[in-house]
Amino acid sequence: MVLLAAAACGRPAAPLGFELARNSADFGAIEIGTSRALEVAFRTDVAVRFDGLLASCGCTVPRLLVDGAVLAPGSTLPAGATGLLALTFTATGGAGTKSAEVTVQGAGPGLPARLGLKADQRSWYRIDPPLVDLGVLLGGEAVWATVRVEADNAFRLAEVVQLPSPLRLEGVPSGAAARVQVLRVGVDAATAEEGVQRQFFRVRADNGHHVELPVVFELARPLYTIPSERLLLGAVRRGYEFQTTVEVGAREGRLAPPEGRLEGFGEARVEVVTLEQGRRYRMRLVLPADLPPGPLAGTLHLLLHQQGAQGDTAAERTIQVFGVVQDPPSDSRQER
Repeated sequence: MVLLAAAACGRPAAPLGFELARNSADFGAIEIGTSRALEVAFRTDVAVRFDGLLASCGCTVPRLLVDGAVLAPGSTLPAGATGLLALTFTATGGAGTKSAEVTVQGAGPGLPARLGLKADQRSWYRIDPPLVDLGVLLGGEAVWATVRVEADNAFRLAEVVQLPSPLRLEGVPSGAAARVQVLRVGVDAATAEEGVQRQFFRVRADNGHHVELPVVFELARPLYTIPSERLLLGAVRRGYEFQTTVEVGAREGRLAPPEGRLEGFGEARVEVVTLEQGRRYRMRLVLPADLPPGPLAGTLHLLLHQQGAQGDTAAERTIQVFGVVQDPPSDSRQER
């Protein structure tokens, strides 16, 4: 047993190959939109081949440096080589703990090697409310909510970066720099689509950072069409009839079968399918097969007769229809 122990003690250790000085790094608290640099030393005790670096997300940009120069993928690191795994981590996305990983890819002992990253991402601002819920809208005029944005240092809201329709925003650009800025966000209910909508707007501040806020609402008009304004057909194959649908309904009273007419599509037909008598209908639009190739634009005209507590009313609705007519692929293309 003593001889065996001695032999074991005399056995040479397996080469480590490529070795990072550390396998993880914690950036701690970091403000969203800012970056941190990190360098981790590495060494090799046998020759290995370096094939590249793989970052788990776009928030991390890594480089492998030897003598200050970037090492190209496919290079061989000889035994005894030293260098740095250098990277830049940028806090992106929402607040909270974020994890990422950088993998050194290659062939040889110790590869692939991984460096785990962690950060406590914190927003540079505080916003009240954190979610704007405008509730159920019945159409008509715009509905507004007041939003308060606060930060530790004075700032201005400089420019609207993203504001999808039908959202509206007041208070940008803001006036003088201050620790608190107040703005109003609203929805133009007259142009919104039916159903539950989840949107968000994005504003750039003069400090280079951004403010983002989600907005949710539900549009439930007493008399509705789905879609409400635009119908996008996409590609329409020439030589074949093309069908699509529009839903029409009433949440109050009774709705007679709608009357529909398509303008701009030749001998197109509009057929009415009853989904719920007196309440919901499906307008089936049938486009002819002989439409000329190219951009397609027209209008669906609807005449809606509703019976309610206030008597009988008639309403006209128009929906813009867009598409592109394309020739079918030739036989030779289909064979390929």
